Amino acid sequence: MDIPPTDEDKDKKTKKVQEQIPCSYSYIKVRYDGVSESQKIFTGENAAQKFVIEMLNEAEAIHNEFRNPMEMMPLTTQEQASYDNAINCWICRNPLNGNKVRDHCHITGRYRCSTLVWM
Repeated sequence: MDIPPTDEDKDKKTKKVQEQIPCSYSYIKVRYDGVSESQKIFTGENAAQKFVIEMLNEAEAIHNEFRNPMEMMPLTTQEQASYDNAINCWICRNPLNGNKVRDHCHITGRYRCSTLVWM
């Protein structure tokens, strides 16, 4: 869409010649463990506004998903060995130096790895 010049544009070095109007969006929500939902696609009018509304709805859904976190499931023998032998935090890679906790997914309850105690 061509944009006619305005009085404000006279003194500017950058000249607007067109306006880009979003007409579509697409996204896939993927969890840290690779589990994903189906792709959401929209094409049509008010795509930018609809995208923002969709993101707000996704944020609320994620918030609700974490509202009642799952307790951590008992560690398997292999997971316990992994925890016992961990040297570095799996998130920041800093040394644990005996200052570690068991990190778990609050959605599935599964053990993830050893992490530093965050205070």
